[in-house]
Amino acid sequence: MLLEGKFTSLYRNRITKAQADTLAAAGTQFLPASSDNKIIVVGDGDMVLNDFLPNGEPGSQPEPLQMGWNKYTYTEYLKQSALGKWFIPVANREFLQNCVEYLVSNPAISETRNKDIVLRLLDSKKVKAQKTTWQLINIALPVILVIILGWLYHEIRKRKYAA
Repeated sequence: MLLEGKFTSLYRNRITKAQADTLAAAGTQFLPASSDNKIIVVGDGDMVLNDFLPNGEPGSQPEPLQMGWNKYTYTEYLKQSALGKWFIPVANREFLQNCVEYLVSNPAISETRNKDIVLRLLDSKKVKAQKTTWQLINIALPVILVIILGWLYHEIRKRKYAA
């Protein structure tokens, strides 16, 4: 259910003097009603469920399921797909993404999600010419940096705690 509008606070008539003083000390005041807001209420406890399937072998890690699946619906899905029947998968992730997008009210989010990314080919001559350089930058440089920073850390500790 989508609710929009101004909502009154549950604590409208319940705020104590100590709470009001704390808010005043923080430079804010208690608002008995909100400005225009949006609330989405979902009445399904499995909406963001992150269940897992326990493996039969002792000591093995359980298998995590996708968001919104529980072990009962997932096993039913496996049975139905083994029989060749159609089964509509749960689309909780997309629903929650759309809810957050709507609540944030930022149209740039939906524009970014719908954006087509065009991959351009690299210049093959330039790639062949600079292959070794980029391999060294991506592989050797991080290792060298870790060694140098480790040596510096060791030297600083040695000087700090020298007797």
